[in-house]
Amino acid sequence: SRSKLIVGLVISDGRGAIHLNFFSMAPEASPACAAILVTGAGSDDVNGLYVPTGRKWHEAEIFENDKLCMLSREPHKSQKTGLTSYGWILGQDRKPMYAVQSEEILPPKSGWKKFTGQVPIPAVDPSDSLKAAAETAALAFKDQGNALFTARSYKEAATKWSRALSTLEKYCSDSQVRATLYANRAESNIRMERWEEALLDCEAALVTKPSHDKALLRAAVALRGLKRYGDAIGMVQRCLELEPSHYDAKMLMQDLDRLVTSEQPSGRPAASKPQRLRGDANLSSIPRDARDMNHQKGLEAFEGYSQMRENSTEEVPISDLPYHKMGLPQEQLDLMDSFFRELRANKKQQAKSQRQELAEYELVKNEYRERALEDQALGRAPTPMLESYEEAPALKDDELPLTLTAPKKPVETDNIQISADEKKEIDDLFANFKPKASKSLGPSGRRSRFQQIIHEEEEEASVAEIRAMEELKKLQRTRRGEPTRFEQAAGELYCWWSLPAGISAKDIKVSGSGGEWLTVSVRDVPIFDRQLFHQIKGDDIIWSLDAGELSLTLTKRERSKLWDQLGSVSEMQRDASGKVIPSTIPEPMSINDRLAKFRQMVTGDDGEEPRYEDLNDQSKQLVDAMRRFEHARATGDHNALALAEHDLEELGRVVV
Repeated sequence: SRSKLIVGLVISDGRGAIHLNFFSMAPEASPACAAILVTGAGSDDVNGLYVPTGRKWHEAEIFENDKLCMLSREPHKSQKTGLTSYGWILGQDRKPMYAVQSEEILPPKSGWKKFTGQVPIPAVDPSDSLKAAAETAALAFKDQGNALFTARSYKEAATKWSRALSTLEKYCSDSQVRATLYANRAESNIRMERWEEALLDCEAALVTKPSHDKALLRAAVALRGLKRYGDAIGMVQRCLELEPSHYDAKMLMQDLDRLVTSEQPSGRPAASKPQRLRGDANLSSIPRDARDMNHQKGLEAFEGYSQMRENSTEEVPISDLPYHKMGLPQEQLDLMDSFFRELRANKKQQAKSQRQELAEYELVKNEYRERALEDQALGRAPTPMLESYEEAPALKDDELPLTLTAPKKPVETDNIQISADEKKEIDDLFANFKPKASKSLGPSGRRSRFQQIIHEEEEEASVAEIRAMEELKKLQRTRRGEPTRFEQAAGELYCWWSLPAGISAKDIKVSGSGGEWLTVSVRDVPIFDRQLFHQIKGDDIIWSLDAGELSLTLTKRERSKLWDQLGSVSEMQRDASGKVIPSTIPEPMSINDRLAKFRQMVTGDDGEEPRYEDLNDQSKQLVDAMRRFEHARATGDHNALALAEHDLEELGRVVV
């Protein structure tokens, strides 16, 4: 027995009698462990602080976290040798998620392996100080919440901060981190317009730290959302008394003053006197005249404290994006970094082009406006182009610029007399200049010009029609009309075709014959007209045209059946010499493409992944194969990776 060691001594008295003396020895005491910190696990519930439950199993303490995940020592008896070895298991609902083989009384830090949990593998760190471990666990949850908030996942960020607060309130109630966590959660609630919850969090933060400026301003924003403007002004005044030059507080005060002023003329009462909130200190209010009024053209509204930092031109460094904290392989991190760099470069280029277009538009508009002013001042007919600008109304005499003079009366030339010598001098002066042909068009000239414009438009329409037909035929030939983009869920198929410009909904016809054949025609060109890969429900076809893209939604007749593509895979054809015709060779599907299609099917039509326990046996086989593939790729196990690829290939041929 491990709990008591029995020792026997054989003693002979020399006369043939044998005496057996037994006594017990207590085993060496187990090392003390106040708490165990688990971090970095792919299954989020497993992470957190594990504390002793007071129960023992196989001579070791049982630990539990706030999500009812258990950490216990378990035996394993070998079927071959009959010997019993021990190990530690991290599990939930009696299901092992991670495990490690070890004879130690305390769980080891390394050597853990995945069972039903998700990668990455957790880090396990025993601690002899419950308070220190609790604060470390809370800081880990705080960092995860910050990353989620940066990704604008406000609800998930609030959940992380709530776990951190729950840990600190149980085991480290005097930690100053609590004020920051309450203030952060208040900001998430503000982004979700949960004003009451945000106000309660701010009050809790002010109880811990009455001088917390962010908590004061976020409380003011929550009170403004509740239309308690007087209380909101009181919170801003407290912040200004602590820091008179606080820019955000000044901007928020101006917005609150504007709201109060706008409500008073409508017959509503003025803002009520600020009420004492939980955590208030006896602070005197600041006189209104003391506020800095230099920012009258500041923010129109204060959409949550630190909202302005979101709209700043400073970009978050690539290395600080949330996926860098998810334990992904370096190759995948490099791929994601490259994608986001290219995305940012494209956005900057688009913004630059838009700024240039706006600048050029303003220049042209100002040029025509100035020309109109000059024409009106000089008595000329208005510039025709000005008629297209509705924002430039007819100008009055008092609106003319001071630099322009009033129009002069035309000079009467009928009574002017010149001598013969003066006429000869004028003729000699212009003798070397040839007269210009008049550009004025008569009625017949205007008609011919109008007919020419109509003819040019007809030619352009004809050329566009020819180009559209060529693109449609090219789309028909490319991969035998397969969609430009093809995705699937467990019960539906989603197809997209990129169509040429000028195509309207009346040019499109879609029909499904018996659920086995699909025809998609555009301007009588059948871009897809063939047998389907599997059967669909022929009476449940939905299509739409948006921004030149035809989207088609089909319902699978057999749910959870994998489609490699939309159309059936035809047999390869050979020419007269027996060689395979290249155009009839089906495109091979890579293992990554097949894995992506499997993921689409595992994820439900609503975007939510089902619980593993709710799947049938065949679906569980698919999920297990996907997990084996991801784990083998993450750990670099080439043998396991080859086996997982083979399993996925086999599963692709059967019903999931």
